[in-house]
Amino acid sequence: GHIAEIVCSVDCGIVVNPDNVRAQIEGALTMGLSAALGEQVVLEQGRVQTRNFDTYPLLDISRTPSLYIEVVPSEAAPGGIGEPCLPAVAPALVNAWRLRSGQNIASLPVSAVSKVLA
Repeated sequence: GHIAEIVCSVDCGIVVNPDNVRAQIEGALTMGLSAALGEQVVLEQGRVQTRNFDTYPLLDISRTPSLYIEVVPSEAAPGGIGEPCLPAVAPALVNAWRLRSGQNIASLPVSAVSKVLA
């Protein structure tokens, strides 16, 4: 199995630049998924072993699912966007995994899922 797509809707009030909103959400979803699936700093005997990005397990583009972002039309005052969906990615992923497999996952990265989805 693999993650085929992520769907996200966002309501941030009146949107001045929808492309910027989508780009911010795409980045947040990708960062959240990367963190959930495999990012970790490895320690051995109290020393950091992960010393540079060439050995840090970031999600690459070949494993990034399709991202569908719906910007909700709104008349509310513009509130900015930031990265509100980033913290929701890992819980959404483990809930989907639990519904599919019946297994609960309670730690990050979710290595049990990342091996299946790799």
